[in-house]
Formats: sequence, C-alpha cells, structure tokens
Amino acid sequence: MSLRPDPVPPTGDRSGTGGPAGAAPERGPAWTAAAVARHLGVSPATLRSWSARYGIGPRGHEAGRHRRFTDADVAVFVTMCRLRGQGMPMGTAAQLARETPPETAIRPRPSPARPAPPMRQAADHPVDALVTAARRLDAESIMSIVAESITGQGSAVTWNELCRPALARTGPPPTAADGPRPGPPPADPDEDPLACIDAECVLTWAISSCLRRPRALPPRSAPGPRALLACAEGEQHTLAMEALAAALPEEGLPVRVLGPSVPWPAIDHAARHASTAVLFVWAQTGRTARPGRIARLEPHAPVAAAGPGWAARRLPDGVERVESLEGALRVARRVMSAGVGDRSPAAP
Repeated sequence: MSLRPDPVPPTGDRSGTGGPAGAAPERGPAWTAAAVARHLGVSPATLRSWSARYGIGPRGHEAGRHRRFTDADVAVFVTMCRLRGQGMPMGTAAQLARETPPETAIRPRPSPARPAPPMRQAADHPVDALVTAARRLDAESIMSIVAESITGQGSAVTWNELCRPALARTGPPPTAADGPRPGPPPADPDEDPLACIDAECVLTWAISSCLRRPRALPPRSAPGPRALLACAEGEQHTLAMEALAAALPEEGLPVRVLGPSVPWPAIDHAARHASTAVLFVWAQTGRTARPGRIARLEPHAPVAAAGPGWAARRLPDGVERVESLEGALRVARRVMSAGVGDRSPAAP
C-alpha cells in the first residue's frame, strides 16, 4: 500500500508556512486530513481534536477551506505520537514536536530505556487500526471504529471479526486460568506484559461503551419471556456477555442483563421470579464455574453455561454448553422461537 499523501491539485499559493515574513514556501505534495489520519492510525475526529487542543495542524489554514497538510505538518504529528508512545504527557509531547526541526522530527530518537514501537504508516485492516489506537490510549478512535462497524455489520460480526482479534493482540499473554484467547498472540512477546495493561483497559472500556449504547427495545406493553444474562458469582469479565446482550435485540430477541459477579442466590431468584425464556451464566475461568450451583437453576428455566470457564467442567444433565457468540444466539433463537415460556411463577 502506498504511503504517499493523497494527490491534491495545486490551488494558488500552497506555501502554507504561516511562519515569519519572507520565509521560503514549502514544496511537496499536500496531504488531506483523511490521509494524515490514516498515516497516524487515528480517526479524523481525533486529528481535529489534537489540532484544536494542542495548536498543531496545517499552517496557514484559512477558515472555510479544506485543510491541507505539508510533510512538515505531518512530521509534527508523527513526532508527537512517538513521544507520547514513550510515556511523555500529550501536552508536553505536542510542545516538543512543534519545536523540533522537521528534518529530525520525522525520525525521533527513541528512549534508551524503552524503545518506542515502530510507527504504523497505515491501517491495512480495521483490527490494525483498533490495536494502534489502543496502544496510544486513544479511546475516541476506538469508539469511532467499533461504532461504525456495529452500525454497518451488527454486534455479532463486530465482536467476532474486530473486537476479539484486537483484544487478543493488545493484552498480555493469558495465564492458564484465563483460558485460551482468540487470534494470534500480542505483536511483541518480549515487551513488558505490564505495558499492555493500560492499552487493554482502554480498549475494553471503549468496546463496552459501544456495545452498551441504548438500542431499540421491545415495547414495554408487549409481555413475554426474555433471555436472562448473568456472570457467575466472583466473575468480573463481562465483555462477552455485553456482546451477547447487544446482539440479541438486533435479532428481535429481548434480553435482561444482571451484570458482573451476581451472587448465586440472586441468579436463582431472578430465574424464578422474572419471565425467563433461557438463562445464560458466564464463567471466564474454572474458578468461577460452579456446576453444583448451576444445577439448581435448571428447574426454573433452560440454562446455558457460557464461556471458557465451563470447558473442563462436567455439566449437569439439561444444562447446555455454549462456546461462542454464534452458539449462544442459536440457543436463544431455538428456545425463544419455540415459544418456551417461563417455568416459574409469574412475576409479582
């Protein structure tokens, strides 16, 4: 893929220096804002935010006209991103980038203690862009990419083809208790695992925020059983259940979510007293997967044990094992389309 800026026909004076009077005009191709954003691996909205907040951007820009960036303008952004990647505060990185001569700004010297990761020149795939944004702690770009994918492809496709691969490449290597992660390992296995945690936290938060955005729900006047989603007691991993909670309404299947680390008696109470068509109990690790407790839920509603934590557990008769988002959707479609209602007393 070519890394040269988008061609722009010359229109009048393109010096764009904005510098002292008599300064020589800069030559070379002009970059569009979209081309600069692709070059940096961020969204155009993030680029505009940086320009407004830190005073960097195309010099000599006139209000009402399209922004055009020179190579020197782009070098300032590149330097700022690399300094930020070395741990420098964004405001300080922007100030130093503005003061750095362009010839040295394009290839700044990395920190001797911890070399900065190489700058991605372009995002060849949305997963690459998501990982790049996560490593820069750029939640705004993450949310822009994920929200656009949900709008265009739905929550299930977005989770499987975008979010899960990005999470696998961003976080530290899993422990034996965590279970296997989808996709390839993180790009740099020699990097300090703790350095991945901040990026993974930002990525998880941004994905969760997109999945939990309000969506159209069935009318309150339309009664009927719902899928009930709960994380097992002690289980704090909620992201996969949030993906299921987002995907079910997109298929016209109503859902009720109890959230993380739900005490077993509370799950039992909800299954008995809510109108429940099918109950999904998520366990990420074997520590939170309790077959004895899940067996007590089955008389109240069909139960599905979801998540890798149940993989090594022998499930009680009547409890269905679910190992993927597609599997969970198949179970919900089958049970709810068959008209299986609540097997418990009506809710008061």
